[in-house]
Amino acid sequence: MNSIVDTILKNWNTFRTYFNNKRLTRFIDNLTQDKITISNLKETISDNKNIKNYTFTSQYTLTTDNKTYKEERSITLSKKNNEYKIAKIMCNTSWCSRMPFFNPWKYNIK
Repeated sequence: MNSIVDTILKNWNTFRTYFNNKRLTRFIDNLTQDKITISNLKETISDNKNIKNYTFTSQYTLTTDNKTYKEERSITLSKKNNEYKIAKIMCNTSWCSRMPFFNPWKYNIK
């Protein structure tokens, strides 16, 4: 994932803190163990052929309260040098954490 991130986003402190290989690996591990599910993946057609927008739902259950949470997320890809790069990652749910959905502490994982 880090290899397809736009330089502007890559230089952002929050991105460097939370989108590192260790946390991405933990997220993938939780996906493969069905602790996190991704659904409703949709591509939104843009007038600009160099931009692709995707929305999706992430769902997870915290071990601390055993409640299931759903968050609507979006990713914007922009084309640079004939290659798409991640330009923006957002949480669209009003109560959603500002943290990426794969923040390990969110899942009570250290």
